[in-house]
Amino acid sequence: MKDYKTNFASLKNLLEKIKGSIRNCESNKKKIFAIGSTATGIDKYSISQSYQTPTRETDRYLIFGVVVYTQSQALYLLSEINDLVDIVLVDAEKKIPMIIDSDISFLSKDLQNIIKEGNKSNSLVETGNLSAVCFAFNSSKELYTYKANDIAVDATMNYLNYVEKNIEGKKVAIIGAGNIGSKLALKLVEIGAMVTINKRNHDAGYKIAESLNLIKPRSTISYVKYFENINQACFQADFIIGSCDSGAINVDDVSVAKKNVVLIDVGKGAFSSNTIEYSIRKSLSLYRVDVSNELEYFINSLMESKNRLKNTRGKKTFKGLVFVSGGEFGLHEEVIVDDFKFLKKIFGLADGKGDLIRKPNKHQLEILKLASKVINE
Repeated sequence: MKDYKTNFASLKNLLEKIKGSIRNCESNKKKIFAIGSTATGIDKYSISQSYQTPTRETDRYLIFGVVVYTQSQALYLLSEINDLVDIVLVDAEKKIPMIIDSDISFLSKDLQNIIKEGNKSNSLVETGNLSAVCFAFNSSKELYTYKANDIAVDATMNYLNYVEKNIEGKKVAIIGAGNIGSKLALKLVEIGAMVTINKRNHDAGYKIAESLNLIKPRSTISYVKYFENINQACFQADFIIGSCDSGAINVDDVSVAKKNVVLIDVGKGAFSSNTIEYSIRKSLSLYRVDVSNELEYFINSLMESKNRLKNTRGKKTFKGLVFVSGGEFGLHEEVIVDDFKFLKKIFGLADGKGDLIRKPNKHQLEILKLASKVINE
């Protein structure tokens, strides 16, 4: 059985590099450390080295990041960087495969125990669940999960909306129907695009297309079609989205698409070098998905939702009426408002089933009238 070993010297050098990036920032903005993962990087002989992602600066935050390949790598880096940042984000998607008999001797005894806790197997097993070990280490500080693939999907969709206001009826070829590609395919077919997909594993590709066509709304005429051949999938395409790597999309694949085809690389290196040169000669639009804006939006939304739920979710009884806000479940004829603590706006009466009473009767109109009087006093 193979003993998997992390290159600790390389990991330590990476740690010092990230620490230097954080300490050299003179900004008063909140510092965020994002721990990401990827589905590739572990084979039956070795573990890839973790690497630092570009530092992103937004209006409110400085975002430092790393991509790891094991739980032990994530735990080591988090333990050393946790006190240098304000917020930690951990990729929640389970992309990393289980590793049997990995060498975690580079971790302290306390960190080793986090990996070993609950391990009832005969051998040491790293399950790949980053959030589990990170939460076990950091239970008090601001630590949240995120889905990096979903952020990439949102970034791609926003770019499509930017270059083409109405995607309905357009043909979109998605090469690489994995997690990102499949999610993009569903979103696009739901808004009326004709979607073709391709995947290395043809059996899985056919099943994915069939599943997406079952999930999409019945009234949606558009559908997802699978092609075993990339060239056929790209034929007459308005957009080619590469959600793959290894330069899988070649010149021939682009040459059979529409003359003004837009090429989008949401993977890493989806288009071959010759294809990139060809697109430049033909003045084609070639875009590499940038997640910076969507990442900032996600963090802002996360923080605002947290504050809103903390401050406005709840209910109170005041002058014989029950006021509810912030997503608290309203019982029958309770008054739904914007903020139960500071009454300003009435949305209506709860129907007790999760919705508002759409056609209030005479008694219910009297409740609303009384509620309005209470708020305006």
